[in-house]
Amino acid sequence: MATRAIIGKVDRRGNGQAIYLGHGCHPDDAGAMLLERYSDAELIDQLIRLGAIARLEPTPEETVTYFRDHDAPWEICQPYAFSGGTEGFFAEYWSPGPEWLYVWTPDGWLASPATPGAPPECYYTNSRTPPDSNPEWREWLRRTREFQRRQPLHSLIDAYSAQLPGSGEGSS
Repeated sequence: MATRAIIGKVDRRGNGQAIYLGHGCHPDDAGAMLLERYSDAELIDQLIRLGAIARLEPTPEETVTYFRDHDAPWEICQPYAFSGGTEGFFAEYWSPGPEWLYVWTPDGWLASPATPGAPPECYYTNSRTPPDSNPEWREWLRRTREFQRRQPLHSLIDAYSAQLPGSGEGSS
């Protein structure tokens, strides 16, 4: 099963663009690649211009895209614009879809898990936006907002790696 992410870039005016990443999106995979290989604004611009990507690689030229490499229509692959800075990014792309959110700012990468798990059944059965009066929905939303902690990408990678099997005390 694929682990999905949204990768975005925000400028100093708070405007940005974002793309979908379809595979290998965990912090120790795509997150580490973004931190190590994509810390230059021009490289990130090149990556965003590719549109939706299937697999992130060390350079934009090597990165596997849905449009260029899988013949998907540009209309569904093109980058999407957002405003409101990092707040706008996290508000726009927090959803039950992607598992990870990565956004580059002039001050560096920020990241967050997107959700702690699938939404309750009422998300799918009642409507696209369940009524706030549904207690199951309100509890899931509360847990999700607690779970979603924006932090520098290097901190998220460290925290994520510490949770992996074989990490921590007693591992060799």
